[in-house]
Amino acid sequence: SELYEYTKSQELISRIRSASLEPDIEKFLLCAAERHTVFNFSRIADYYAHAPAEIQCFFEESALVIIDYQQAIENGFVRMTQRMVEIMHGGEEEEYA
Repeated sequence: SELYEYTKSQELISRIRSASLEPDIEKFLLCAAERHTVFNFSRIADYYAHAPAEIQCFFEESALVIIDYQQAIENGFVRMTQRMVEIMHGGEEEEYA
């Protein structure tokens, strides 16, 4: 896909599934293998711009794009950024867009 590179994830998933693992650890490792998927955020942004509203909503909920900064804070996607701003400004709360 032009939106992501999945090769390493697929290799790990294949190896995990062929191993004799306990179901709970297999499920955990399969979830962890997904972390190796590399996203092409430039192409994701282009796709998002032309996608139907329902798909755009899924992209936003998955933090593939951040359109509404306040919503991103509410969903926990920018906690670290918000905390860094608070530290830099001595706890002052300012809006940054």
